[in-house]
Amino acid sequence: MGGLNTYGYVGGNALSRVDPLGLATWQGWARSISLGPFTREEYDLFSDCIDDLKQHIKVIVDYGGVSLGAIAQQWYAVFDDHFDYPNAMGFAGPAFSYSAGAAGIGNAGLPLVGWGASYSRTRIGSAESVGWSVVRGIGAGVGVSVGASSVEMLPSEKCCD
Repeated sequence: MGGLNTYGYVGGNALSRVDPLGLATWQGWARSISLGPFTREEYDLFSDCIDDLKQHIKVIVDYGGVSLGAIAQQWYAVFDDHFDYPNAMGFAGPAFSYSAGAAGIGNAGLPLVGWGASYSRTRIGSAESVGWSVVRGIGAGVGVSVGASSVEMLPSEKCCD
């Protein structure tokens, strides 16, 4: 009864994401810039469509930590907020992340803006994202960081089924 995509309830990725309780998911574009121990991440996220509405939020996280390298990247992020109904304030509070990635490394090691890959585990407030992402950017880095987030509520959108 869920349609043709039998893995839609886990964002099409049944190997790395499970959702036995049917909890809320947030998806959207993310970007970050990291230089040594400092990282800033910005997320533009939409919730699942519930009661014919998608919530829209912008989350900014400033981190400090232990890391090597420098990288600027953009990717498509997916978070579970661990609530059964979208809760934007689930993204408020402390943040923790560990990640490794590289993008845009050209021939002979010359940096070019291009595609790459990143693995990360990020927790912002009570929301969590884990797994591999295809990224677009430049640079390479690996690190562990802690920080704090701010959440801006944007206008909700009606869903069209």
